[in-house]
Amino acid sequence: MMLLAGLLSTQVEAQQNPQTFCYVEVNNNNLLNVGFYTLATSGKQAFDSAIIFAGNINYDAAKVRA
Repeated sequence: MMLLAGLLSTQVEAQQNPQTFCYVEVNNNNLLNVGFYTLATSGKQAFDSAIIFAGNINYDAAKVRA
């Protein structure tokens, strides 16, 4: 029963405080730019986490293609 109560508590917490993520294509953009986005009403950070995205992550330099 305690496990179920803990699970429900975690779900309520997630609904009240959702996590936000920002995927950044880093070939042409600086990952640090994510920190400049803030909420208009509170001034708090808009994103909790930034995730690196690179479209050419499987690039094969020998074949000069992905």
